[in-house]
Amino acid sequence: MKKLRLVFQFLILAFFLWLILGSAEKYPIKLDLFCRVDPLLALTVLISSRSFFMYSLTSLGIIIFTAVFGRFFCGWICPMGTLTEYISTKKNSNYKFNFSKFKYYLLAFIFSSAVFGLNISYFFDPFTIITRGLAGGLYPLIQLFVRFLSDRFYDFSSSGNQIMSDIFYSLSDKLTSSRILSVTQMPFDWFASISLFIVILIVCLSFAQKRFWCRNLCPLGAFLGLLSRYSIFKRNVGSFCYHCKKCTNSCQTEAIDREDPKKVLNMECLNCFDCQSICPKNSIGFCSKTKTTSADLDKRRLLISAGTGIALASIANIDKFGVIKKEHKGVLRPPGAISESKFVNRCARCASCIKACPTNALHHAFGEAGVSGFLTPIVIPKRGYCKENCNVCSTVCPTEAIGFFDVEDKKTIRIGKAVVLKGRCLAWVNNKDCLICEEYCSYVAIHHTRVKDSDAPIVNENACVGCGQCEFICPVDAIIIKPLN
Repeated sequence: MKKLRLVFQFLILAFFLWLILGSAEKYPIKLDLFCRVDPLLALTVLISSRSFFMYSLTSLGIIIFTAVFGRFFCGWICPMGTLTEYISTKKNSNYKFNFSKFKYYLLAFIFSSAVFGLNISYFFDPFTIITRGLAGGLYPLIQLFVRFLSDRFYDFSSSGNQIMSDIFYSLSDKLTSSRILSVTQMPFDWFASISLFIVILIVCLSFAQKRFWCRNLCPLGAFLGLLSRYSIFKRNVGSFCYHCKKCTNSCQTEAIDREDPKKVLNMECLNCFDCQSICPKNSIGFCSKTKTTSADLDKRRLLISAGTGIALASIANIDKFGVIKKEHKGVLRPPGAISESKFVNRCARCASCIKACPTNALHHAFGEAGVSGFLTPIVIPKRGYCKENCNVCSTVCPTEAIGFFDVEDKKTIRIGKAVVLKGRCLAWVNNKDCLICEEYCSYVAIHHTRVKDSDAPIVNENACVGCGQCEFICPVDAIIIKPLN
């Protein structure tokens, strides 16, 4: 079983990385697949937004399997768990610190804040963390590296004999047309570096303690641990055990009691089968007749954690200090986005839509959408426009914060309106012939009128959807997109 788990883990990790490097336009399986099966993310979004979304039902499978088999998800499927398990070969026998209860207090903090209308799970959920870090941070670096190799091969193809020239040109062409460079180059900004650094930090903590993240910090692991407390599939030790304690020293989460190896803390057991494979008497099995112990949580710390979450949510919901109850008028949301008050709580901040956008129109919000809108996706036309025949962002949203729409309906979805700044426009101020905005408008929403001796652009508000193509292409920043609200 241990070898089977190893194969399964690396297949899942390889599949996850394949999704990271893939193009959402070309493949039916999207990057947000793992976020869709995340029960912690689904529950906190349901509670904080007070609304239901269909994708939340996909997490029921994980909940049911956990109730039957225990924390198999952490030990067999989670990509973050796989990275933190195999990055370090350090044994557990010399560990002198244990913060395994902290993740349960963190879970209480997250759920209490969600009950009072503030969703902060995206800060701590493993799938949003690793998706943001790899899709937003690692993927642009890989793109830069592949583009660098492609350019170097192209340079080499212009020198040397004909055979080597053809080989290098072929390599350059294959890299340029690969799936990694099949989309627009994603920018590697300071937030991308922070997101990638957080993932690297979590992985590096495994050098201090194996599976440090899973054991001490992961709120999803804490939630699944509570579900697995009464699971059917449990570790069982037979009568041949002579307390050699090899299983105790090999346990990744110290779920096995050091004094009595027959006792196990089922909330921490990952069903990894390491103890079974190392047992010299083959006396360890898994069945439903095992008596397990439960984590002795400090009720006072639980109350403090829950109270902190309630206090934070209360502050955020006060208009004077927070912004959850206040709709902002200065941001452009992706097409299909639900109302602002629900969007900030429904959005998982997983960056799936940002990574999937083929024109780099979507970016993380920092201060533009207020405190509650931190890290939510916004359209920044100066960096990229919303493509006319594209609905990718609506297909990769795991919480339906961006509602699905067909490409044919794109013309009826308005996110803003174009406004010509006549004081900057070359045609309006200097009487120069410049109608580049009219030429590039996919919706034929910009026309021209005669001003003195030249044609100047005007916007037909009934046809404009606020895609941002005109603002993106304008050489003098004379046209901007304003939100509808």
